[in-house]
Amino acid sequence: MITPVELIAALTGAPALPVRIVVDGHALRAGYHVTEVKLARYASLDCGRGLHHWEEAVVEILDGCGGDPMTAAKLSGIVAEAVDRMPALAEAPLVVEHGTRGVMRYGVALMRDVDGWTMHLQPLRATCKAANAPAPKRSACCSG
Repeated sequence: MITPVELIAALTGAPALPVRIVVDGHALRAGYHVTEVKLARYASLDCGRGLHHWEEAVVEILDGCGGDPMTAAKLSGIVAEAVDRMPALAEAPLVVEHGTRGVMRYGVALMRDVDGWTMHLQPLRATCKAANAPAPKRSACCSG
């Protein structure tokens, strides 16, 4: 997963270019809005009784109503200010929340072409931490 500092570094390479956001093969309308950038801290107990702690940098995006697309400079500026004010965001995995009928969580793949930047949002899937842990830390899973 990309981190906020990786996103900022990439976007500052071409700050005047527009940033399109694509979800399920469809671009959000221009004029989308970054409603907030938040640091989410989690603690969980998996099905194998393993305790986990992690942080995520979450960017919440509201679909647009038209207008001009956000530039790379604007988006990187918003994320950079959040990192300045909440330094723990810097290296946390970046997750985007978006949805019109309920909030969905997405990983981000960033691509640049001649027309600008495209953030491809990829749905995040549930995983079994107990079953997917590296061999020395793998624990018994309740499903098998």
